[in-house]
Amino acid sequence: MSLAGESGELLEVFQWLTPEQSSEVMEDPTRAVQVREEMADVFAYLRGRLRGVSFERHP
Repeated sequence: MSLAGESGELLEVFQWLTPEQSSEVMEDPTRAVQVREEMADVFAYLRGRLRGVSFERHP
């Protein structure tokens, strides 16, 4: 579930944009930072999972 959440946060940046607008996202400094941070979260999660780390909360 964590991967879906992190991926969803990344996709939010592009959700309502046209393909042309999406290709220009990284030209906006604020959005570029947001994309980089969300990508880092996704990659950190994937890297942890590959190493056997569980990010799920256990009651």
